[in-house]
Amino acid sequence: MKILFLGECSNLHNTLARGLRSKGHDVTTISDGSGWMNNDRDIDITRKSNGLIDTILYVCKIIRHIPNMCGYDVVQIKHPCFFDLKIRWNKSLFRIIRRYNKKVFLGAFNTDYFYLRTCFDKKTFEYSDYFIKDERIDLGISELDTDFWLSEKAKNYSYYVAKSCDGIIACLYEYYVSYKPEFEDKLIYIPLPIDFTDIPEAKIREVMNPEPIRFFIGIQTHRNKLKGTDVMYRALLRLKSDYPDECQIVYTESTPYHEYKIMQQTSHVILDQLYSYTPGMNGVLGLAQGLVVVGGGEEEMYQLKKESKLRPIVNVKPSEDSVYNALKQLILHPDQIRKLSGEAILYAKKYHDHTIVVQSYLNFWKQF
Repeated sequence: MKILFLGECSNLHNTLARGLRSKGHDVTTISDGSGWMNNDRDIDITRKSNGLIDTILYVCKIIRHIPNMCGYDVVQIKHPCFFDLKIRWNKSLFRIIRRYNKKVFLGAFNTDYFYLRTCFDKKTFEYSDYFIKDERIDLGISELDTDFWLSEKAKNYSYYVAKSCDGIIACLYEYYVSYKPEFEDKLIYIPLPIDFTDIPEAKIREVMNPEPIRFFIGIQTHRNKLKGTDVMYRALLRLKSDYPDECQIVYTESTPYHEYKIMQQTSHVILDQLYSYTPGMNGVLGLAQGLVVVGGGEEEMYQLKKESKLRPIVNVKPSEDSVYNALKQLILHPDQIRKLSGEAILYAKKYHDHTIVVQSYLNFWKQF
């Protein structure tokens, strides 16, 4: 098949592209590489700033590449706004893509109208990026993005894309639940893909009782509070203060994806996604490397996968004390690291190996 991926989200499309090419498919990726992550892509379309000149150059580059967006068997967009432009531009481009390609699929990979609507109903999730039960989380960031996606204009456009596309793929439990009430007939949950050829041969950590235990935390500067890493980092600093000889912190901030992977490899534990029911790409990468993941791993996620045995993720509730107590247990019982490391690798290979994930995508695309 001839396949186009428009936009990138934490290396998801690039990883799928590599797996599809290994199966003989003709794949093109067009994106900005997820900004500072700088993920690989075939055609780079990056908006350098919101200034007038950079905006004009960005639009011109998109227009110049419109011929490269037509004539595919499958086009998958990462989000309703797959380019960094206002809705009216994305809608015009979506119409072109819909008209001049055989099938178009929507990725539910990020914050959009349906996810925000579900968060704000205050009943579907016990907690989310925005609420803990009924209490609003102080994100410390502008509310403009939230207000925009909950606006009538964004709602109408989101319904237009969801109804017009052939199918919808959700990469997290939360996104699947958000689309399910109205689009279950064209919706599927497919886990995030990891290319194991990029990772040193996965093996259970050799040491039974690592000392010190190396705790890895990666901060995205502009999404620190949104992902809860500010709370997790405070818990980690408390742990370091209480157990200075047993705890070592590996800290990185807004690091490109390739460097990020290398920094993870020498750690034992990774902290990620405090407000999520499902681990994100950082957590999944950690699982594949045999790290113990502390973060989102609620039972609903395992049920969606129909997984009854493996529980590799140290699930925590969205509070500093919950995180601290979970980390403290690893300090007090370091033998658990070897056990959880083995489960992590088994789990990652079972659900996230990109060869398995790619086949799930192919099977889904062929249904329509």
